[in-house]
Amino acid sequence: MSNVRDLRSALSAMLTEQRGLSSSQEAAIEAMLSISSDLNENLTVSSLKLSASGRKAHPPKNRLPAVNEHLSALRAAGTDRNAFELAVSALLSDKLIRTSELIDVANAYSGRKLKSKSNRAEAEAAIRQTFSRESWQQEAYRRIEKLTAAE
Repeated sequence: MSNVRDLRSALSAMLTEQRGLSSSQEAAIEAMLSISSDLNENLTVSSLKLSASGRKAHPPKNRLPAVNEHLSALRAAGTDRNAFELAVSALLSDKLIRTSELIDVANAYSGRKLKSKSNRAEAEAAIRQTFSRESWQQEAYRRIEKLTAAE
């Protein structure tokens, strides 16, 4: 749980200092803060269940809000590499996201369908490939606009 607190404090510091952050970076950081807040609450509830019952606590069954928050953080990053890396690291470090949810995020973000037997590495690769493709397309559009505007 200290890792979650460290992440929250680092993200909060970045947001308050706003050292040249773009709007997409700010949106990604705010999404990460929301995710870390939910993660912190779920970890607290899980540890209470563990101590009360003496057995291993099961994670909450409704993971859809966490999946949606991670997906919105990825989309909010746009083509900003730093914001994207923050969103991916939060997604991969979220212990509530199982492989099936990671595949769901990858499918929704990439717009393609991964096999149900895919693993975490394949899902991460699909997310990273989609970001690279979109960044490349945006750069190509910028260059075309620049060339056509110069004529």
